[in-house]
Amino acid sequence: MYYTEPYRKKEFTAKYQQQERVYQLFVTALKAIKPIIAQYDGKVVNVKLVKSAKEVIKDVFVSLSGNTINISVDSLTRMYKSENTPGNGNIDKSNYEFTISTDDNKRLDSVKTIETINEEINYLISEITAILNDISFNYDKEVEEYKKLKQAIKDYEQRFSNRLKRYIRID
Repeated sequence: MYYTEPYRKKEFTAKYQQQERVYQLFVTALKAIKPIIAQYDGKVVNVKLVKSAKEVIKDVFVSLSGNTINISVDSLTRMYKSENTPGNGNIDKSNYEFTISTDDNKRLDSVKTIETINEEINYLISEITAILNDISFNYDKEVEEYKKLKQAIKDYEQRFSNRLKRYIRID
């Protein structure tokens, strides 16, 4: 399969190293927004919250849609150098959003919102760890397991007749 080719590992590594960098930007932004959320406790959620966040957070874009804060990166940050084609590719996820907790009067509940942000930070850190493991350890293991599986399928196909294989399928 094509992903066993050496250039594919280079491309995978480039793509997910960039994804890891973007996740780090999201973590930094989420950590920076927590004190701002605390300042707006009990206030109506509006554009002032985002303006305050933009003053502190410089490496990402911050926007508000209803009760959802969206954090995104620019087009250059979401690109990586593609090995097998001219030009660049894009990472899988270049924006992140979380919902602001509000009370019945649409006023910000900073305690619940900060809990949500902490959960989001933990999730992103676990994703970063998984990416680093895939780059460092798991890609080569996956290729080896794939080769073993392909060989096992080939051995199976050689041991039995086509008549049997038409009725007993591996799907």
